[in-house]
Amino acid sequence: MPLAVSCHECGHPLFAAEGLTRISCPECGAVTQLSPSSADAASVTETGPIVADFSDGGTVSYPPASTNPYEAPLTMPAAAASHSTRRRGFDPYKADLWSRFAGNFLDGLFMMVFVIFALFVVEALYAVGSTYVAGELNVELTTYGAAFVFLLFQSILIAQSGQSLGKKIMGTQIVNFHNDDIPNIARSVLIRTWLTQLLGCIPFFGLIDALMIFGNESRCLHDYMAGTRVISLNRRRLEMLKSGK
Repeated sequence: MPLAVSCHECGHPLFAAEGLTRISCPECGAVTQLSPSSADAASVTETGPIVADFSDGGTVSYPPASTNPYEAPLTMPAAAASHSTRRRGFDPYKADLWSRFAGNFLDGLFMMVFVIFALFVVEALYAVGSTYVAGELNVELTTYGAAFVFLLFQSILIAQSGQSLGKKIMGTQIVNFHNDDIPNIARSVLIRTWLTQLLGCIPFFGLIDALMIFGNESRCLHDYMAGTRVISLNRRRLEMLKSGK
C-alpha cells in the first residue's frame, strides 16, 4: 500500500508508492530514504490520496477508484490538507496586510529612535570632552554601529520567539510555512533577516520583496527564501478555541 511520509528537511507531506526506496521532495529537493519499517511512515488506504512519485522525474499515479457507494468520503492527512489549503492561498492563521505593514513600520521607527539616541549620547560625550570619544563625531560610523546593535537585538528576539518588537506589539509571529513551529536560527535570522538586509543593497530588491506580499499567500520574497510565513496569534488562538484544542 502507499505510504505517507514527511520530508526530513522541510516537513512537506509526501506520498510514496509501495516498493520505492526513496522519494524526492518537490518543495526543497531533499531526498528522503524510505523503509518499510520506518516509524514515521504511516500507511494510507488503497483509495487514499494521489501518490506522487518524484524520484523518477515527477510522475503521478492515481489510486484505484472505490466501488463502495457507502464508503466515507476520502480525506487527506491533516498536515497534507493544511499544506494544500495554504498553497491555494487560504490560511486561517494568516496575518492581515495591515498588521504586517504596521509591524514593519514600528520596527523601522524603533531603529530610528535608537540610532538618534546613540547619536545624541555620542555627541554629548564629545561635547563634555569625554576620553571615550576620540576625534570629531563620526555620524556615519555611529549610525551604522547603532543600527547593527539594534538589528542584533531584534535577531535575538526573532530567534527565541519568532517575533520582533513590532510583531510583538501587532500580535504576529514568524513560523515555518509547512507548520506552525518557530523557524530555526538559519531560516529566521541568517536568511530572513541578515541576508535580506544585505540583498537590500541591490537596486529594486526591496521594492520587489515588499510587492510580493500582495500575492495569494501574502508572503514577501524573504519569506519564500526562508520557507516562512507570518501568522496572527489572535487568529490562531481563536481557531484553536473553535476546534476545542
